[in-house]
Amino acid sequence: MRGRKPAPPELKLLRGDRPDRLNPRAPVPQDGAPRPPRGMPTEQRRAFRNIVAELVRMGVRCGPDVLIIEQLAGMVVWNHRAAAELERTGSWGVTARGGTSTTGAWRVYRDTEREIHRLSAELGLSPTARNRVVTGPEPMSELESLLS
Repeated sequence: MRGRKPAPPELKLLRGDRPDRLNPRAPVPQDGAPRPPRGMPTEQRRAFRNIVAELVRMGVRCGPDVLIIEQLAGMVVWNHRAAAELERTGSWGVTARGGTSTTGAWRVYRDTEREIHRLSAELGLSPTARNRVVTGPEPMSELESLLS
């Protein structure tokens, strides 16, 4: 599929899209915060709860997004671990032939950063994604304010 990914109906409502652009039969998630899956490691569980708390504060119904939130929490944990390793060892290493190369920790850090950015955008947690969402009434134009 080319072009932009279609936005979910809830996001379209918040943005104030035209009514004919909305799917009236689209499923609407129930209110309520999802719980971390059983067996999730403590560090990842903490990240999961922080992400859910932020989504709830933003008014996002995130119940069905458990898998995306779980992935994001895992990426955050791996990113923190890679950052700690980078602090300890640095981002450059020596190859078997005597040259230099980026370390595995650097590559994990770089890749998790990219994935965190992608997953955050999926959930509306990145600044760009938030700019696409409008909450509250639309501001009046100058003409509307003169006529009111």
